[in-house]
Amino acid sequence: MGFVRPEIVEALRARLSHPVEAAILVVLFGLGLWMSLGALSPFSPVSLAVGLGFLGAGLVSARAFGLRARLRRTGGPGVVQVDEGRIAYFGPDGGGFVALTHLMAVDLIGSPQRWVLRNGEGEDVVIPAGADGVAALFDALSGLPGFSPQGALSALDEGQRGLVRV
Repeated sequence: MGFVRPEIVEALRARLSHPVEAAILVVLFGLGLWMSLGALSPFSPVSLAVGLGFLGAGLVSARAFGLRARLRRTGGPGVVQVDEGRIAYFGPDGGGFVALTHLMAVDLIGSPQRWVLRNGEGEDVVIPAGADGVAALFDALSGLPGFSPQGALSALDEGQRGLVRV
């Protein structure tokens, strides 16, 4: 019998499935602690400032890593690719392309959850929330004005039915 419940181990294993991101977080936090605890000299203001800077960068990276990990739901049909400002979805029943510059609205519709990317030409691209590479979609949409990452995550987590404009 282990000290940690199996559910927690599985959740950690799923979140740390990308070792490069986990290594970056460990390095940032390690450097931050080392510098803030007096790497140059004890109680040096420069050491403290640099250390706190590394800790802040680690916290920002951890937040971004956590957001992407929550969106990494695999097992859905199709593949999402983001390349040079264009989102492509290749699925078994269809697919499509939409340029970020032509994107007019992003909606989430429920059960089963799907992203609906609406462009100005009337052609919608419908992407299942569990498609491979959907985290790249979230990264691409995060830079758009008016896109609410928290609204998208809460709609995905709560499994809301109906249409949610994000």
